[in-house]
Amino acid sequence: MTNYAKNVPDCNNQSLHHFISDSPWDERPVIDHIQRDVVELIGDKINGAIHIDESGFPKEGKNSVGVKRQYCGRFGKIENCQVGVFLGYTSGTYRTLIDEALYLPKDWAEDRERRKKCGVPENVVFKTKGELAFEMTLHARDNNDVRILKDQLDKPWKHILIRDAERKELWSNIACIRVHPVVDKLPGDELWLIIRKDDGEKTTKYQFSNAPLDTDITRFAQMSCSRCWIERAIEDAKGAGLADYQIRKWTGWHHHITMTLFAMFVILTLYMDLGKRAPLLTVQDVKEILEVIMPKDEITDKGLLDLIKEKHRAQYSARKSHHRRNR
Repeated sequence: MTNYAKNVPDCNNQSLHHFISDSPWDERPVIDHIQRDVVELIGDKINGAIHIDESGFPKEGKNSVGVKRQYCGRFGKIENCQVGVFLGYTSGTYRTLIDEALYLPKDWAEDRERRKKCGVPENVVFKTKGELAFEMTLHARDNNDVRILKDQLDKPWKHILIRDAERKELWSNIACIRVHPVVDKLPGDELWLIIRKDDGEKTTKYQFSNAPLDTDITRFAQMSCSRCWIERAIEDAKGAGLADYQIRKWTGWHHHITMTLFAMFVILTLYMDLGKRAPLLTVQDVKEILEVIMPKDEITDKGLLDLIKEKHRAQYSARKSHHRRNR
């Protein structure tokens, strides 16, 4: 808070803390506005997709809202942490988070004393992570015509190049068949079953899809593997301060996460603008560049582009080195 207070006119540490922790403003209209702006900026009814993922926030003690010993993806094991469920929107390599929900474990949801101390609203009841994700997905659909991701595939096994990743090319063996999934112990509507095994991975992944019958297998592969962008979006968000908070109450947690979503949208907007002049630019590049130029009184367009080009020269050199070693 201290660093922000130095740069925001007519405010101090206490007022910023109050704005996040206790101020009664409603974050929901802010998030709804962000969703509409994101769809307007990068929305694509063909290639756009919604993804869902969770992220754990390690915490000490037992007083922060929703904290308990539970699975923390950050460490890949059971830890004392809070867990947030996040909705992300992706279109090609563009990605950002567009909604959030704090997972409240059942013992928390039933503990009146702890709920009261942390300001958990009366209407909040226990919901599984899947239920939270489903509600956010429906809300995003109703808030804007966002195309929901349906992971897809067809035909016998085929070896497909998915994309050129940072360290190596990503290839995958993919097959799909038409099946009737079980719904309430009865055959459901016919869908695609996608079976995918990425090169170098031992795990076989399975997905359902309601894609049209004539969908090309390459299209299935691209959408099936696009989930990585929600993981990238959460990493981007952590770079923008997602996990950097010392807040115990329900309201403060949601306010902080909402401000992070807003910061991500601003960074995405700048990234798309600067990217026209620097095609290799990443969202993380924009954040780092902002950290360099914001303290300066003045910076020219040439100085900004020189900074970007130098960063990209270093990245390109490292990438070529990785590819040579992998060959």
